[in-house]
Amino acid sequence: MRLKVLTVFVLLLSPSCAPKNPVHSTDQVSTQSNVNLKEASDSELLGHVGEKVTSHGKWSLRGVIGPYILTNNGPIYLVSKGNFSWGEKYARMEGKDVRVTGVLRYARYEPSAEQHPPDHFYFEAETADIELR
Repeated sequence: MRLKVLTVFVLLLSPSCAPKNPVHSTDQVSTQSNVNLKEASDSELLGHVGEKVTSHGKWSLRGVIGPYILTNNGPIYLVSKGNFSWGEKYARMEGKDVRVTGVLRYARYEPSAEQHPPDHFYFEAETADIELR
């Protein structure tokens, strides 16, 4: 019996059994808005996941995961669920201060031996409002 329990436990902890996809924040959206998170810590940001918020930062199309704004606490990415074109309009914003308003999300990846992006905060590109400050 102990051997069976130990075997199951080892299999569950095995990297090959870890989920390959990230665990995303809920799809529920709070109606709260106008929360500025430029200076927020990770714990503060986590408290606003699922809410419509605004953040300011330097814009870049050169992120590991996709375009992002660089806040005081690190990048907040803009992630597209499908084909989304980051055309000339966004290229002209490179390095400039922008304001992004949208529903804040969080992607957390289970530990595994395989490569995956780092855990990150993000806005959905299709619904976020991005403008120069």
